[in-house]
Amino acid sequence: MAEEMQSHLDLLIERNIAAGMLPHEARNAALRQFGGVEQVKEIAREQRVWRWADEFVQDVRYGARMLLRTPGFSILAILCLTLGIGTNAAALSWIEGILIRPYPLVAHQDRMVALSGTIRGAERSGLSYPDLLDFEKNSTLFESFIVDKITGTTLSAGDRAERSVGGIVSANYFDALGVRPILGRGFRPEEGAGRNAHPVTVISYMTWKNRYKGDPDVVGRTQYMNGVQHTIIGVAPEKFHGTFIGYSFNFWVPTSMQETFDNTGYKMEDRGARWIEGYAFLKPGITRQQGQAELSAIAKRLENDFPETNRGHGIEIFPLWKTPFNAAGGISTTLGITAAVVFFVLLIACANVSNLLLARSLLRRHEMTMRLALGAGRRRLIKQLFTEGLLLSLIAALGGIAVAYWSDNAFRAHARDSIEPCRSLGRAQKRRRRGDWRQRPIAIALGFGARAGLAQLCSSRRHRVAFAKPAANAKCQSRFLNQQCDHVCRGFVFGRLQTRSRENFSHAVARSRPRASRCRVRGSDAGDSVQLQPSFLRADRD
Repeated sequence: MAEEMQSHLDLLIERNIAAGMLPHEARNAALRQFGGVEQVKEIAREQRVWRWADEFVQDVRYGARMLLRTPGFSILAILCLTLGIGTNAAALSWIEGILIRPYPLVAHQDRMVALSGTIRGAERSGLSYPDLLDFEKNSTLFESFIVDKITGTTLSAGDRAERSVGGIVSANYFDALGVRPILGRGFRPEEGAGRNAHPVTVISYMTWKNRYKGDPDVVGRTQYMNGVQHTIIGVAPEKFHGTFIGYSFNFWVPTSMQETFDNTGYKMEDRGARWIEGYAFLKPGITRQQGQAELSAIAKRLENDFPETNRGHGIEIFPLWKTPFNAAGGISTTLGITAAVVFFVLLIACANVSNLLLARSLLRRHEMTMRLALGAGRRRLIKQLFTEGLLLSLIAALGGIAVAYWSDNAFRAHARDSIEPCRSLGRAQKRRRRGDWRQRPIAIALGFGARAGLAQLCSSRRHRVAFAKPAANAKCQSRFLNQQCDHVCRGFVFGRLQTRSRENFSHAVARSRPRASRCRVRGSDAGDSVQLQPSFLRADRD
């Protein structure tokens, strides 16, 4: 920029020399014609597109200095926001990780619904396997149906035996969920049919690490479950723990092995045996109400076709957070109460910090008035207030991340000492929420930062002196004050009040309008013209 300005100045000098001026006269004339070089540079910089970035850096620096200038206010405000943001981030993350998107790595959870049988439209029950096949065959609004029946067994490998939790699932289970084993494969379609015909299993990542020490050749090995030898055909991904909230599954077996894990007998062909718990995936663009209407119509036809086993039996679909056959229904109320409590904690924290900011804005009225009088625009002050609020909130968000992390660890530590469902839930959520809960403190901080800046702005606008128009030629622009000045000036001229000093005159103006800005009279003698000016702009202050 300096070279460009110098080139323009050199052209003017050459033009003046060509017009017949001496070199020094040409330079002086060029400088007068060009104007102040530094001022021109400032005007050019203001026209840059990225000027807002420089102003933002300036606002951040100034906001940091303001926080350091009042450490007591800063510590108290940051502490309040840290507690509010951290507790809300932890609670919201648990709600999302348990109720809204509870199954890591599962695709299209927004279209996933839970299936439950009903008796005469009120009492809930399971579904029979033949009925589920009929629903899958006759429906047109669903992509797929899957079975997921929780079971427990004694898992033996070598001389070790322990009680494990697993699932009896349909052959399309992993394909429908979009989950790919990290080793081996999932179940084939033919492995879901037959009577104890396919003793194969997919083990969890945790089982693979704990029992088999992460052996890469685990596929093909065998382990005994309920006294039956099963062949390991795959290892589930690390973050996949099954589709049963409250438990982290150790293994999965196909529905063909139902009799092995159910001591009540073989039920795969019994339409009256209602033991199925499962899910379905709606096609894109299909609502839950449309899917419910189609399945209800199919259930009505099945009731007419098989009156002995299906009379009074229907089907109902639920969103994941209302799943009736896992822990979602039991903990949703608790999580809702927790969310309400931490939300009110955040409201209280925001209210306290807002009051602190409003109190500080009253103390900064003189600063805002001075900046306006020196030429700062209203938009510039608004940006400054918003930047200060965002800076305060982002610092609190960093503390909120620490509080959320501590809350997460405390919850899982409590879950490990609780009953088995809670222990499994804690293990599942340990990896389930990684990466998303850190985003919530930032989002909450940005929201509060904008609100804090707006609150300070509204407070300042209530005090007209802080957002009055900049004085032209250093004169007061307040309408009432101008009227008072005119009135006093007439008395000064026509009443020959030459004996009143400038100090008494300024006190008279101040007493006539206590809320108006204090003004002083410029002029050396009584005969000079009277010009009013705010006291903080008066150069020759007494």
